[in-house]
Amino acid sequence: MKSNQIKQIITSNDQHFDLDNIIDFFHQPLLIIDISSHSIVALNKAAKALDIVRKLPCYSQLYHFSKPCHENGLKCPILEMQMQTTKKPIVITHHYKDKNNLKKTRQIHGYPLYDEKGNLIRIIHYWVECSEKETEIINRHLLDTAIKHSEDSIIITDNKGDIQYVNPAFEKITGYNSNEIIKRGINILEHGERGQPCFKDMRESLEKGITWRGNLINQTKEGSRIEEETIISPVKDANNNIVNFLAIKRDITEKKRLEAIAEASNLMTNLGYVFSGIRHEIGNPVNSIKMTLSVLLKNIDSFSKDQVVEFVERSLSETSRIEYLLKALKNFSLFETPVMKMERIDKFMAGFVALLKKDLEQKGIQLNTEFSSQVKWCYTDLRALHQVMLNLITNSIDSLENQDKKNIKITTKKLPGIVRITVEDTGQGMTNQEKENLFKPFFTSKVHGTGLGLVIVKKMLSKMDSTIKIYSTKEIGTFIMVLIPERKKYAKGPYS
Repeated sequence: MKSNQIKQIITSNDQHFDLDNIIDFFHQPLLIIDISSHSIVALNKAAKALDIVRKLPCYSQLYHFSKPCHENGLKCPILEMQMQTTKKPIVITHHYKDKNNLKKTRQIHGYPLYDEKGNLIRIIHYWVECSEKETEIINRHLLDTAIKHSEDSIIITDNKGDIQYVNPAFEKITGYNSNEIIKRGINILEHGERGQPCFKDMRESLEKGITWRGNLINQTKEGSRIEEETIISPVKDANNNIVNFLAIKRDITEKKRLEAIAEASNLMTNLGYVFSGIRHEIGNPVNSIKMTLSVLLKNIDSFSKDQVVEFVERSLSETSRIEYLLKALKNFSLFETPVMKMERIDKFMAGFVALLKKDLEQKGIQLNTEFSSQVKWCYTDLRALHQVMLNLITNSIDSLENQDKKNIKITTKKLPGIVRITVEDTGQGMTNQEKENLFKPFFTSKVHGTGLGLVIVKKMLSKMDSTIKIYSTKEIGTFIMVLIPERKKYAKGPYS
């Protein structure tokens, strides 16, 4: 049979033809598939022996799918062929489960068939079932390919820390090639900052056979300092003995440099607010005291006793204002090292609300609570949390002044790994500009506020691995979320 006759048979729309003489010599199942419908237009004896028939889609017969392979997590040979530009055959690997739910590996070969205009219209599709050994070889090849193309440094050492393997990314980042680094100790990469606090934790974790995560300061071949986000995992043999260590390292030097620049810029901005605030908050009462005492001194002989008392009281009032500011500044530096432990947050919230109720009632404020029965424990410092909650409630009370509807609602809810506390009010709310400046020192919309309350709150919460989110709409109210870790990592106890 001539080649043009074979081509005519393969591309013909006439389904009544015999391909036995062409494709039946294949021992592997072989199909010819129409790319537009995914239907099988021809097949050999090996495929028929598997109860595969013509006209039905390939994915329904090969994998019992109702949709094409790529919609079920497998690579579709047709789609792969359509996406490529080389017009060459392809080979892909499928890991799948057969009808008995057994894991299988299939290596699929696809050959494109084009019409006279060069349009892809069909593919020749055949596969080879792989043995466990062949599957292992394929998996190792895939792993080797992934490691070689990874942008992260990958290092394998023996259990003594001598390097046995490094990938190309390691060579690119450090400047060492594999020949000069293999069999050398991993400490060749150390920058000399042995005092890094994470070293002790890293050694203890690895000795226990636990994966360690953290940042390390290392150096390149030229001695340049690099900071790397690192994961080190022990590799054990069948007897549970550590035989190797696998390290995956990501260079975050540039990321840290940019973060430091942003942090420095933010610090300078905040310092500007701090100095401006101190100058305003202390300068005004000092000037007032100075003026009051100057007037009093000039008129001390002519003023009556009542007038003298009035001027002294005015000075004392301004002094109290300075004392209030200094107290706020003290609170700002308070709890530098919070005492973190597992605490009964349900009991804390019940006690906190009991303290509030009477004061809120006197102010005509309706307090509602909604505490989840699932919320019992959290990992925090209750002293600092008490200060946080007082600040938030005080802000809500102030925002309700002159409002017709005076409501505050406090809730607790359990989220995955998190305890959420919310404070919601029907107060005057905030403008977009006020929201943007919420956490800037000394910025306040209150007549008598210092602008340090929320700054203190945010600082305290960050020290406790907690966060705060604030949503507010002018003339509608404010909604605040405080998110606290439910427990310390690896914490044990009746609450775990």
